[in-house]
Amino acid sequence: RRIEFKCTDSMFFSTFDGEWKVTEQTSVTGEPESLLSYVVDVKPNGPVPVAALEWRIREDVPTNLRAVKKAAVEVGMAGVQSARTPRRLPPPTN
Repeated sequence: RRIEFKCTDSMFFSTFDGEWKVTEQTSVTGEPESLLSYVVDVKPNGPVPVAALEWRIREDVPTNLRAVKKAAVEVGMAGVQSARTPRRLPPPTN
């Protein structure tokens, strides 16, 4: 499962795109577990120290995770299924 994101408008970044990915795996004890990974491609508008970018991203991860959870709960399975189903236009009326 994957959630991709793309920055559409930012005064701080020309690029801030990436993805959250959940991979199901088996733990060392044989129990099922989920691995969550986060990949981001960042290009600031102007010079910024790498350490400052890394700190900001690290600080924002918990907030971003809460927002992803909130959206998932609000949308729920019905929203996911709706997004997967191709939308059909109603027949034209004459």
